[in-house]
Amino acid sequence: MANLSEANGTMCISKEVIQNDFQSVEKLLTALITLETSSDYGLILYDDSLEIKCLLDDAKQSEADLTLEFSGVGRWAFDNNIEHFFESLSRVYPIEDFHAFSNPSHTVTFDFIDYEPCCEVFYHGLYDVSLQEVEKKWKTISKERMVEEIAITAENLMKYGLFEDAYDATNLRLLLENEILINELAKCIPKNELSLHFFKKYWEEFCYNVIDGFAIHGCVVEMSSFYTNTYKEESLT
Repeated sequence: MANLSEANGTMCISKEVIQNDFQSVEKLLTALITLETSSDYGLILYDDSLEIKCLLDDAKQSEADLTLEFSGVGRWAFDNNIEHFFESLSRVYPIEDFHAFSNPSHTVTFDFIDYEPCCEVFYHGLYDVSLQEVEKKWKTISKERMVEEIAITAENLMKYGLFEDAYDATNLRLLLENEILINELAKCIPKNELSLHFFKKYWEEFCYNVIDGFAIHGCVVEMSSFYTNTYKEESLT
């Protein structure tokens, strides 16, 4: 099974396609809403169906682009989903129903942050998606406008809202201020041993990059074992 990435961003449908083929846009949005609960690698719009309809009508009336916020689950990375965007919608409507998006100005633009920790995928992506007939077969065309790699640090993961709290080698001092964690550890490790030096040694031993502020509590048994079997013995030598 593929690793799953977590994407968050906006999807923008150009005003040109809204004005020239409103029905195709309605079908696209209906397909996305329909697939929200039935796709393994889905895209979930933050607004509900009624709100989306109102926003689309407003965009039509004001001759403006329609921008919607979304979260998504990527197959390894979310840009893989984008490469097959219209093909995925064909589970609801025939892909040729979206032929209006074959016009160069009739695009869907995805602007998002994507994160998958196991493969160290973390980037800001900006892609234009359209439809093109290739050898008598409709196919999604994904055009990369910008991809910016983001360093996987606690600071960046918190900055982009992926973790509420996070720890890496640069902010381990904050672990000393985590009263819940310290109290948990103090049940099996003398409290005076819970120092910055201890946490740094633990971090080095297990070669951690970043740990979620919630997940760090799952490391208590491991930290206790490290203290007993490694740290304590090294301190005595």
